[in-house]
Amino acid sequence: MTNFLPLWNIAKKNNLALLCWGAQTIWDKRRNWDEIDKDIYRDYDHDFDHVARAWERGVNQLCSEYQVPKEGGFLLWGTSKAAQYAMRLAMRCPKYFHAVYVHIPSSFDKPVLEGNNILWCLTTGEQEYGYERSLRFFQQCRALAYPIVYKAIPGLGHKDHQGCRKFGFIFFDYALTLCTAKQKRIKDRGFDKKLGLWNKEFDHPPYWGDAINQNIFSAEKFYSISSSYRIPLPNEKLAKEWKRLK
Repeated sequence: MTNFLPLWNIAKKNNLALLCWGAQTIWDKRRNWDEIDKDIYRDYDHDFDHVARAWERGVNQLCSEYQVPKEGGFLLWGTSKAAQYAMRLAMRCPKYFHAVYVHIPSSFDKPVLEGNNILWCLTTGEQEYGYERSLRFFQQCRALAYPIVYKAIPGLGHKDHQGCRKFGFIFFDYALTLCTAKQKRIKDRGFDKKLGLWNKEFDHPPYWGDAINQNIFSAEKFYSISSSYRIPLPNEKLAKEWKRLK
């Protein structure tokens, strides 16, 4: 309950409805989508499609009954197994989500192009058993122009982390400032689907983080980081907190 209270507070502060649901396990939490047999992955994918459609029906009914806006504005939060669930759900129902924060998910699903309209934040630990997978997932997402912020904490294993929670709340605060811009860009259709809605903020951010060496560089010195490990940091507050996370 203690970990839940900050989510309640951010919802109350921003006049947001708060919807909670449990996480299921219908996938192999020990392996990535690209580490299992193709036929088995196809079955997992098919099963989770059913879960996503059930979630969508439930949310549509709830939003209709209580006059809650539903498409394009949800903030989604998950830790551990719930993070795996959240990630898979967002990729199957991307039109509902504005921003997603996930911590220590351990295994990852295949990124889809439509996910690049969602703002993403992924935190984990360098000692977490899914660390290498998380780094590959980050790189796969960036190849699809995902607007994703990534942080791996040195020495952290599969554990919750107060600093990561704070970083997630700062990320959500940032995401909320972009709601109006998102709706305008969708309405004007002034974007390339392959580049997503956020190429301005995440292809040319003011700061870049180094996923391996944990350093931060200004936009002018982004070339100091290997292209595979460049983490876009779209504002100063996020950049400062990213560097502080240990």
